[in-house]
Amino acid sequence: MALPYATPPRGSCTLAQTAFNAINMLLGIGVLAMPFAFRIAGWGGGLLLTWLLLAVTRYTALLIGRIMDTAVIQRADGRYTGVMSYADLGFVAFGRVGHTLIGSLFMMELFGASVALLILSADSFAVLWPEVAVVHIKWLIFGVMVVTTIPRRFNIFGYTSLLGIVALVNLACILIYNGLAYDGVPGSLRHPAPTTWLPPQWFPVPLTFGLVMAGYCSHSVFPSMYREMAQPAEYPRVVNIAYAVTGLFTMLIAVAGYLMFGDQTLEEITLNLATVNGYPRRLTALAVFLIGVNPLTKFGLTVNPIAQNLEAWLARCCAQRGGPLRRPLRTALAVAIVVTACYFPGFHQVMALLGSLLAFTISVMTPCIGWWRLAMPAMARREQAWLGFCLVLSVIGIVLGTAWAILPLHLTPAVFSLTAAV
Repeated sequence: MALPYATPPRGSCTLAQTAFNAINMLLGIGVLAMPFAFRIAGWGGGLLLTWLLLAVTRYTALLIGRIMDTAVIQRADGRYTGVMSYADLGFVAFGRVGHTLIGSLFMMELFGASVALLILSADSFAVLWPEVAVVHIKWLIFGVMVVTTIPRRFNIFGYTSLLGIVALVNLACILIYNGLAYDGVPGSLRHPAPTTWLPPQWFPVPLTFGLVMAGYCSHSVFPSMYREMAQPAEYPRVVNIAYAVTGLFTMLIAVAGYLMFGDQTLEEITLNLATVNGYPRRLTALAVFLIGVNPLTKFGLTVNPIAQNLEAWLARCCAQRGGPLRRPLRTALAVAIVVTACYFPGFHQVMALLGSLLAFTISVMTPCIGWWRLAMPAMARREQAWLGFCLVLSVIGIVLGTAWAILPLHLTPAVFSLTAAV
């Protein structure tokens, strides 16, 4: 006979703390590559893809909350519980095989996001201290990363998330100020650089699927945020607030960056800031420094779910949870992230692959299929059509985005010539 339903414990995060965490996760990883995506796709493709993926991922973020409100899973010991993790969402969508598959992809996505954060931070500090090798900077950041992975409660990350948001707001202010104060080309908003409405070359356009999607792909952390909320009923408000702020901020950075640098936009907009001699040096250095600091505020949010899953696996295998293995495990995880970042130093490639292969699967396909299986009989035709469209879009994004993300750079020389020179 099955044991009774086990009610998941409530967390302690307020609406504001959860909103800060959600905004901090959505912003900062992919937003710096958005002007580069506009450079590849032009105004038409960039605007269309940005707003389309914003709408789709907001919808799937809301679906995660609905699934966690309604789905019940029977555990191996006979207990019935709600959805506790993204792996459980995989079980709802694809069954027992999906539990393992999505759980593995979930770990890969967060690991890839952590690698991208480290690359972004190291690239930013390398602009300020060019005499120091980027590899050495990555290992210096390692020390900070380990410290941020120790806390286990998400309410602590609310304060670091606020710091990360402040850093990005400062970047936006400095970017716009520089653009208005400077009258040279490129780098000015008063005298915009040459831009195009259509893609300058059509071949690399599929790469933008992953670049844009990478800015909206924090869904793997949302179940943990939901469970850490003191009032889970406020989760839809958190999603709406987070996506409203993210959409406006992303569009601001993308439009301003592309107007200022046009066809010379680099893979990270902060790299462009450092190339214009007419900008105030101290202000530009502050912007680059803040972008270097910003990823440090996200390591805990991205690494913590990976560590918790590994600790749970060790508990099943070794009958031991946490204790003496907890800190060595998290330290080893941080070492693995640094080593990976040293072997794959290309920020745009990591972001494109992360956004296409993993983000479309995790952030779009899994919530859509899970909700389809749960609510299909009672679903209105309009929602069925929208859900079907989201699924088709996810398949296109996975196939095309992944294929173009792993192409050698020499196949698209015109697009990546400036990137390769940096």
